[in-house]
Amino acid sequence: MTNSKPKQSEAAQSAPKIRNAGSADLPVVDLVVVIDTSASMQDEAADLSRAVDAAIEAARSSCPSDLRVTYLGIEGTFKATRFDKTVRNYLTKEAGADPSALKGRLRGTVAAGGAQEDGARAIEDVTERFDWRPGAARAILYLGDEAFEGGGVVRQDDIAAADRAIATAQQGGVRVHTYVGSISQKLSDREALASEYARMAKSTGGQSYSYKDSLSNKDSLNGFETILRTVICGSRSAPDSSGEPCGCLGSKRPKVKEPATTSKPALKSTRNSDPKTRPVDEIYAIVYGDARFTNRQGDNGDVYAHRRDGACLRKVLESADGSGWSNATDSKGVHYIGWNGNQIYSRAETDAKITYHRPLSGGDPKDAFAFRQDDTGYFFSARERGKVYWFTDPTRYKTLQVHNSPANKEQVFTSRHEPIDLAFDGDDRAYLLDAAGHVWIVTDTRAAQWQAQYLTQFGRPVGKLPASYFGIAFDAQGVVYLCGGVDDGSNDYRFIATSSFDKPDQVHIIYQGEPGSGSYGNLSSRAYPKVWVPLE
Repeated sequence: MTNSKPKQSEAAQSAPKIRNAGSADLPVVDLVVVIDTSASMQDEAADLSRAVDAAIEAARSSCPSDLRVTYLGIEGTFKATRFDKTVRNYLTKEAGADPSALKGRLRGTVAAGGAQEDGARAIEDVTERFDWRPGAARAILYLGDEAFEGGGVVRQDDIAAADRAIATAQQGGVRVHTYVGSISQKLSDREALASEYARMAKSTGGQSYSYKDSLSNKDSLNGFETILRTVICGSRSAPDSSGEPCGCLGSKRPKVKEPATTSKPALKSTRNSDPKTRPVDEIYAIVYGDARFTNRQGDNGDVYAHRRDGACLRKVLESADGSGWSNATDSKGVHYIGWNGNQIYSRAETDAKITYHRPLSGGDPKDAFAFRQDDTGYFFSARERGKVYWFTDPTRYKTLQVHNSPANKEQVFTSRHEPIDLAFDGDDRAYLLDAAGHVWIVTDTRAAQWQAQYLTQFGRPVGKLPASYFGIAFDAQGVVYLCGGVDDGSNDYRFIATSSFDKPDQVHIIYQGEPGSGSYGNLSSRAYPKVWVPLE
């Protein structure tokens, strides 16, 4: 099985912005929906066609783009659906492709209608011959219910065909999303098929779905609408240039609305300690799942790196099992992780070995973890009502106590306000965040005891849905990043959002996981900016 990751074409590495009618700059997106036209896929074709308009309308508001969607059947069409053109006819008659250059086989040349199920070949042909708009982000959504090379169960030739299609898509900068329909094969064959569809998506930076996702809320139209919306939103940029799959599904990446950090003067620094290394504008998020945020993706405890615009770049650390509670990163790029509540581990992204820190572990769950820019580490459990642990050497720790400022209108470390995460700025001030978005600041973190002063409360990013905040971090420009989870009653999903202290009511989601992705637990970064805060 090939592991090659060819370099993407120059045109595919960035999606240009175009000027739209409302003077908004929008990313250009070309999405080609390709379907296996065997009879068993007719229901999916009809359901998807009926859900298209609502999905595009939802995507227009949540992740605007200059979108073009094309619907193509493999060596066939379905009446009364959007799939009224074949891959072959479109590529040769509308895109100007040479018929002899196509890899897809003609209908009738493969036994049992297998040419209509040549998914891998169709992906290659669309990647190489479609009339992609110059510089557009390129995406394919492939729907099928049998193996990639002529249908049936997964065999070696199907795996080889998928390998070729993956390499071609990576070379062409195409993100492939997959949907596997309901199948009547035995369990082992169904699992093998689902695994290959997921591999195709993951290897190209796409998202993978199954017929179970289309039955969301027992309504196939609602389910397909959600799939299409998340595919559209997750296709708004070219895949990461490394070709490395991220594993973050259903990402929604609207253009970052960066809060103005210079509209008011920054408070005078009390210290001038510089970071040991240049701040890195990557935000690290750990996946959290519990009885409320029931993560169905199986990546509880995994840590992902996100770009400052919300794009999910890669998986940094993987947890074999258990829940992730907190994470922090020191100046050497070592990630400290709180797993299974109270167990602290660390590992650099490039290291094979992970280190268990017994002296830092045990006791109550570690709700928050962060490093100050001088590499002093801090963590705490909300249950211990203001007791904070700190260390410079992970073989031993000291403690301090957080007290409330007499002027606080909201008291921190109470049953009403239990802080959930911690972050530091370029003046070594600490920020404590609770699940409702309340924030407190500690201006002198070198004092023997901390005094927390109440600042503000961030608004809700998703209307009246019950969102919970679990993480806070900064980038080098002083943008505030927040993460957490949303539970809409039937599904839950993780998110990352941006805001600022001068306009805390304006919270903009820049990344949203797919339904069933649980929640993000904590955020961390190695950026220590000068941050304006509304202090007297």
